[in-house]
Amino acid sequence: MELQAFLNLDEQAQKNYILKLDNNEFTEFIQNVKKKNLRLSMTLSSFRQSNKNINKKDEENKLQSSSKVELYKIKDNPEQPRKIFTEVQVNEKMESIKSRGLITPITVLKKEDAFILIAGQLRLEAFKKLNQEEKNNNIDSDKMVYSKIDIFIKDDENYSNDDMAIDSLIENLNRTDMHVVDTAMAIKKILEKEKVSYTELSSMLGKSKFFISSYMAIANTEKEFIDYILKKDIKQPTIIYLILQLDKSLEEKKKLVDMYLNGEIVKTQLQEMKNEQNRNQASEEGRGVQIKNKPNTQNSFYKDIFSFKKRFDINKFEKLDTEDKSVVEEKLKQIKELQEQITNLLV
Repeated sequence: MELQAFLNLDEQAQKNYILKLDNNEFTEFIQNVKKKNLRLSMTLSSFRQSNKNINKKDEENKLQSSSKVELYKIKDNPEQPRKIFTEVQVNEKMESIKSRGLITPITVLKKEDAFILIAGQLRLEAFKKLNQEEKNNNIDSDKMVYSKIDIFIKDDENYSNDDMAIDSLIENLNRTDMHVVDTAMAIKKILEKEKVSYTELSSMLGKSKFFISSYMAIANTEKEFIDYILKKDIKQPTIIYLILQLDKSLEEKKKLVDMYLNGEIVKTQLQEMKNEQNRNQASEEGRGVQIKNKPNTQNSFYKDIFSFKKRFDINKFEKLDTEDKSVVEEKLKQIKELQEQITNLLV
C-alpha cells in the first residue's frame, strides 16, 4: 500500500493493515511512516507489540517480561537524558532499597547477550553501590543480595535509539527529580534529531508547549551560564527561565541567581521585572524608538519574511510537475514547523 493511502485510513484500518505485515515488511514500512508522522509510528509499533504479547501464553509472557539479571550484563543507555546524579540521591535510593526492596524493576532492551538500560538509571546506580559494599565486606558471591537486579524486558525488534531517548525522558520526568539542565539538553536533542514540532513533543511527553519552549530557552543559553547553574545547583526551571528572559548581561544574570538562592529576591519580583521590561519595550515601540538588538538594517529582512504569504502564488504551484511539487510541499512543511517554534519562543 502507498504511504499516503495508508495515512488517509482511519485508525482501526491502519492497525488491521500493519498486523498483516511480516516483521521485515513492518520494519521497512514503519520507518517510512516515521518520516511523516513520528507519533503515529510509535503508536502503531506499540499496538503491534501489544497484540503480539496478548497472543502469547501467560507463562511464556511472564518468563519473557520479567526476571533477574547480573548487573554486569546491563549496558548504559546511549540516549540516557539523566547525566547529573548527586551522592545524596543515590544514597537515599540505596536506603529505600535496603528497607523496602526494589518496588519497580528497571526496564531494559535485550540485545543478544546484553541488556540495554531504558529506564531506571538511579535504581541501577544504587544497586551497583550496594553490590560494591557487599564486595568490600567479602561476602561470598552466592550469598550476595545485590549482584542481580529485577528487570522488565522491552521485547520489540523495531525499538530504536530514538524510541529509547523519548521513553527514557518520559520515565525520568515522571519518576525522578531530574536536573533542569539534563531535561533541557534532552528536549533539545530530541527536537533536533527527530525533527518534531513543539506541539508533537509536548503531546509525547504529556507536557505543555510552554514547558517545551521554556526548557529550550535554557538549553540555548550560553555555556558559561549553564555551567553557573550547575555550580550553584539551582534546580527551579521557572526561575532560570525568568532570569533568561530579562535583558541583562551574563554577570547580571549570575547575580540574580545568587540573589534568589540567598532569599534576596523571589519569583514574583522576577516576574514583575519581566513585565516592566515588556512595558518599556512596548512604550519604545510606540514612540518609534529603535529596540536593542533589532537594528533598522533588518527591517527589509523582516518585511520579506512577513510578505511571503502574499507572494506565494498557488496558481504557479499547481503548474509545477509532481517532483517539484513534492519539494515545495516539504519546504512549506519546514516553514510551518519553524513558525510554530518561533511563536513558542515569543510566548
